Amino acid sequence: MAVEQVSVIIPTLADACRKASLARAVQSIRASSTRPVRIIAAVNGNRFDPDVVAWLDAQPDITVAQVETGATIAGISAGRQRVETEFFAFLDDDDEYLPGALDMRLEGMDSNPAIGVVATNGHRNRGDGDEPALDMPPLLDSDPLLGLMDSNWLASCGGLYRTRLVDADIFEDLPRHIHWTWVAFVVSHRGIPVLIDRRPSFRIHDSATSQSKSDSYKATSVVLVERMLALRPREDVARILRRRLVDSHHYLASHYLRSGRKEQAWRHHLKSLLHPHGWRYAPFTRHLLF
Repeated sequence: MAVEQVSVIIPTLADACRKASLARAVQSIRASSTRPVRIIAAVNGNRFDPDVVAWLDAQPDITVAQVETGATIAGISAGRQRVETEFFAFLDDDDEYLPGALDMRLEGMDSNPAIGVVATNGHRNRGDGDEPALDMPPLLDSDPLLGLMDSNWLASCGGLYRTRLVDADIFEDLPRHIHWTWVAFVVSHRGIPVLIDRRPSFRIHDSATSQSKSDSYKATSVVLVERMLALRPREDVARILRRRLVDSHHYLASHYLRSGRKEQAWRHHLKSLLHPHGWRYAPFTRHLLF
């Protein structure tokens, strides 16, 4: 029996309404490589459907890991801790790999044993056809960290990671939202070599229940930038992040003012003014006063 080289982690609630998409995700993994793959289904929380978990348990290539916390980020971390293969990847239970996806990424890994991450592009489907999931400008090839300041290059299902180079701690204490941008930042900040492959290898199916409109999602931009600055990145990146922190506070001030929460709006506006680059938002004060 061939030895498994790759583990694919699927964080899932394993609820009945997602059984069809979960089965599609599993089948897409099987069609993504000619090599044997170990699937780790990280079942989050206690709201799972017993029949779905039983189906997962019955699959010979799937390991079920029960995770007490219901959050996706808990499943990501728990799944990574169970990896015993040379490489690992992730796939949400409502998304899918394209045929040959893992083999394509493994080609990049095989080309250079120093590569820690292969990051690919893919498709995003909102119900009316596919469009490119990521913007991958040329700068990424030479400087993934600086390129990240323009656009995220790591999708949830777009990466393949070399286990010995990408430690489990990177996936611990993830931000609740935008966590793949955080992973991309830590990887490139640590100097782990990244290979950008612009070929599509996945399809993301956007959900109508997206959290991108929630207050917690909007506030993540401030939390994320503060965490990035706390790692003390090189000065050209830190300079961009300091400006972005000001912009994020102003964005939240505008958001809270529009929704009638003036106290929160004042708090973020004052934080934006405390930074050297915040002077350009000083005129916004009149909107809070009048």
